[in-house]
Amino acid sequence: MKKITIALAFTVLTIFAIAQPPQAFKYQTVVRDGAGDIIQNQTVSLRMSIRWGSAYGPIAYRETHSTTTNEFGLVSVEIGNGTPDIGVFSNINWENSDYYLQTELDPAGGSSYISMGTSQLLSVPYALHAETSGDSYWEINGNDLYTSVSGNVSIGNLIPYKKLCVFEEFSSTNSVEDLMGIYRSTTGTPASGLGAGLTFSNEVSNGGYALSGRISSVLENASVPGSIAGMLFETRANGGLMTDALYLDPDGNIGIGTTNPLAKLDITGGIDLTGQIDHNFSGSVNATNASGNTPFAMYYIENNYEGDSWGLSAGMKNSNAGSSSYGIFGYNYGTGYGVYGKSYNSNGTAVFGKNDDSENYGYLGGASYGIYGYHNNGNFGYIGGPSYSVYGNLVVADPGNYAIYGYGTDASGEDGTGYDDSETLGGVKGYNYWGNPYTFGVAGYSYLDYNRSGGTFGAKASAGNVTWGCLAYKNSGGTLYGGYFTSYTSGTGKDSDVKTNNGIGAYGDLFGADIHGKVYGTYTEGGNYAMFSNGTVFKNDLDVHLQKTGNSNTVLYTNVSTDATVQTSGYATLSNGESNISFDQAFASAVSSEIPIV
Repeated sequence: MKKITIALAFTVLTIFAIAQPPQAFKYQTVVRDGAGDIIQNQTVSLRMSIRWGSAYGPIAYRETHSTTTNEFGLVSVEIGNGTPDIGVFSNINWENSDYYLQTELDPAGGSSYISMGTSQLLSVPYALHAETSGDSYWEINGNDLYTSVSGNVSIGNLIPYKKLCVFEEFSSTNSVEDLMGIYRSTTGTPASGLGAGLTFSNEVSNGGYALSGRISSVLENASVPGSIAGMLFETRANGGLMTDALYLDPDGNIGIGTTNPLAKLDITGGIDLTGQIDHNFSGSVNATNASGNTPFAMYYIENNYEGDSWGLSAGMKNSNAGSSSYGIFGYNYGTGYGVYGKSYNSNGTAVFGKNDDSENYGYLGGASYGIYGYHNNGNFGYIGGPSYSVYGNLVVADPGNYAIYGYGTDASGEDGTGYDDSETLGGVKGYNYWGNPYTFGVAGYSYLDYNRSGGTFGAKASAGNVTWGCLAYKNSGGTLYGGYFTSYTSGTGKDSDVKTNNGIGAYGDLFGADIHGKVYGTYTEGGNYAMFSNGTVFKNDLDVHLQKTGNSNTVLYTNVSTDATVQTSGYATLSNGESNISFDQAFASAVSSEIPIV
């Protein structure tokens, strides 16, 4: 014989009578075969017997049912509304005896019944007799069963602590057990969105109640065997419709303000937090992403502490962080700022940075400077000060150190295109746009307290610096020059006969100065002498001497020879106020072979 198993899944009692004892109650069971598999969508026969006194006592009532299991093997019948063959259901005296329910099954749908067992009907069936029981606490109102007791109700425990307490003891110590079950069925085909809910209502007026909240299990995909479902929490504000407040999807994602959460926590709407937030993340993507479209800040952080503190702290804690890592990184694809700091206090600082190991520090937007930087050796400088746009103060006097240092381009092909200010490249650039009186693009000043010091210096960057020049220079002999230029490093040629200070000192291996002019190569003027030459003078073209007479110049003589001029002396005699000088014949012939030179 094929073994059939029947399992009691859930029993529900429903009242059908109003002024008389109950006529039926619901009975549900799951039918399985000998292998434990459910019998789906199959017509089966049930024979239900109510025995009194004991499990083997006489039958007070018996009826049969022909029904069909659903896809879950579940059958539902109403005991009292079947086809009776023994007794009358309404004549059962529930109060005077114990009663037992015997279940028999024919899985083929015939009348060859197999007993599936007998179980005692306990407190629930006797509640059906509440209408005729003088000491019953339950009352019947149509198809509803209720109690007017104002106290608490307990199931499974003698002491009810709340309005409804459900208690059951299990042997397990570390698992979750079901104490209550809520089942939702439909007369149609289950579809996505089907849900079983638990509602909450609050009194809004004297005796009037309004729905205020609901917790539901919602079917997400009815096509998946066994179904997948999430938990929906709904609220109701200002007497309106129910609003989806929180949704927990089948993957464990929580949505607040959305029923389609894409992450473990997905929030649509504002967030107001009080307390500390701990965030621990390790991965190859951004730990926190914020993307939006607003004329205001994506993140606004405000600290109202009165003492020393921070509004925002961020950094690279690993000592092996790379040279291209940043504590704070900002970017801007527009014309604004990647990082912006502003201090509203006259003594405050907008942005401050410090190397904790070296003690070097700097800040942006200070009380006195736009940018200030300090090195632990004492050197410091600033940009945008009260008196200087750029200022550098050199404390450590090691060779090669400068208060301000500019480093020009050193890349192949990075060439300038001309001598205009917009065409050149270099290390330091000074630009004076208007050129007002006593204004300069670049100015260098020095007290010239010691020899070999100057105001502004330029040189060829190579060992020995054989080519250099300086404005406002004091040479090794203590002579002051407005400009001093040389490509000659030895002392030869620098005669000590120069006893006074000079405007320009120029020295070179072949020429001390190479001067060219479109009209005059040089124009010299002196209070006593326009020019003093200490050494032989060489000329390869005309040598014209002029005598200024009134507003005009008179040519005294011209030497047209391209040979070297040989200077000699003559013998002068004074007679009647005239001085006659006779030169030797060689000199006179060199000047003119026909006209005597007197």
